[in-house]
Amino acid sequence: MKKTLLIASFFAGVIALVGTGCSSIEASKVGNTVSIHMPVIVKPNIETKDTVINGSATVHSILGFITWGPNAQAVGVNYGVGTVANGGILSDLLSFTSKSEVVARNAAAYNATTSARADIILAPQYVLTIEDYFVYKSINCKVKGYPGYIKGVKVVDCPKAKAAK
Repeated sequence: MKKTLLIASFFAGVIALVGTGCSSIEASKVGNTVSIHMPVIVKPNIETKDTVINGSATVHSILGFITWGPNAQAVGVNYGVGTVANGGILSDLLSFTSKSEVVARNAAAYNATTSARADIILAPQYVLTIEDYFVYKSINCKVKGYPGYIKGVKVVDCPKAKAAK
């Protein structure tokens, strides 16, 4: 009898823990400029269109360690958010956004740029919908912005050439 009561209370506790959760929505309406790090100072020639491009991605996470969802994401170009940090557990604990949220944003940006065949998103706006159930988290990210096409770069200044003279 005690064994049955103990097992029933354990399962009731697990169901209560998993069944309770919360949801939150985050919207970002700012974007960053295109920055290129080279030994010369260049100015990109970017063309844009008046159409708005959209992308979305959903990431699932268990305990913040096990993450699955999109199989492609934009990394190496700043779309208004940082890339996935490789600083380890301490870096993840000190950051205000989790790795899963950054992966969702990068995947949504990738989907938007590839569907429009664009190089970058100008003035990206991100909307995160997070369903957090303590153990399990589902993050849906939608992004919209204007497509940017890099047509070339123009060398504006070359500090090394000036130093050599």
